[in-house]
Amino acid sequence: YSQTEKTRKPKFYLKMYYTQPPAPQHQSQGFSNKPLSAFSAPFFAPGSNQQLPQWFASVDTDRSGKISVVELQRVLQQQGLPFSLKFCNGLIRLYDKAQESSLRYEEFCGVHQLFSTILQNFRAADSNQDGQLTIGEVENLVRAAGFALDQQAFYQACKAFDIEKSGFFDLAEYIGLYVFLSNSRAMFAAFDSQKQGTVTLDFSKFVYAASGTS
Repeated sequence: YSQTEKTRKPKFYLKMYYTQPPAPQHQSQGFSNKPLSAFSAPFFAPGSNQQLPQWFASVDTDRSGKISVVELQRVLQQQGLPFSLKFCNGLIRLYDKAQESSLRYEEFCGVHQLFSTILQNFRAADSNQDGQLTIGEVENLVRAAGFALDQQAFYQACKAFDIEKSGFFDLAEYIGLYVFLSNSRAMFAAFDSQKQGTVTLDFSKFVYAASGTS
């Protein structure tokens, strides 16, 4: 993508995405109006993995060896990543192998590794290094991560996580999209026990599945 390509949105994307013309200027929704500010968060700093025991202990006040969704939100906020409780709940669901609605230290380390990998891939995909991805760049990342989506499903997912409907994704928005797709894939696999690639859900099962991905 050239810089000129980065400033315009594909016509097909506009047709499926917007019900009215987008604003003439775009600003990133996430950490601040400066998309690049997310990259300076202490959570992403070189050598930050050495700080993980201290960060975990700082919010594990009852010394249970586990942190709740509120404590996960707190430690991420302390390290420059102000995510919502809803997002943190989805993040716990992704790594909570024991289904305790909490994270053990090893699982917290997994979150750090995931975020570090996402950041590395995001930077590699950001063709002009402005801290934002076009929809085409997001689509390439999503497919490279192994998420097999048709265009309609992909654009609908983008619509849910591109908060300001700008047609661009900052790092926070892409992390949100990635975690949602990961939880969705895990939920689908739980229903598709025969690995057929299709599932049939009644309304109760649909609600159950939706509750486990949002």
